[in-house]
Amino acid sequence: MGASITPFFITLDFLFCAIITVGSKIKFKIFNLIFMANQVIKKDGSKEPFEVEKIKKGIRLASQQAGLDEAKQNEITEKVTAKVVEMLKDQEEVRTIEIGEKILGELDLYAPTVSAAWRDYEKSKKK
Repeated sequence: MGASITPFFITLDFLFCAIITVGSKIKFKIFNLIFMANQVIKKDGSKEPFEVEKIKKGIRLASQQAGLDEAKQNEITEKVTAKVVEMLKDQEEVRTIEIGEKILGELDLYAPTVSAAWRDYEKSKKK
């Protein structure tokens, strides 16, 4: 059973997309080919490299908490991640609080239940 990959560009902002087919399963993947922030400033002022996977992990976990099925989790994760990365593309550095605000803003639009799960998690960390 081989994999089939169909690449295409969807915007002028250089978001590269591919439809990946493995057997009867079809996956849609967005790859970012644009410049994006490369440093994250944490709450304590320390800096670390920007990692898109951390954004995806957080969105995916909140999606699971919200009870979304795996396909919807993946869809929301890719859509929101692409939007957030697009918003950050012209920044050399970005604060974690700003990343969180942008994620929540997009989740409010696309998946309010996921946004609520994210906020519940954030509240539980502060207790």
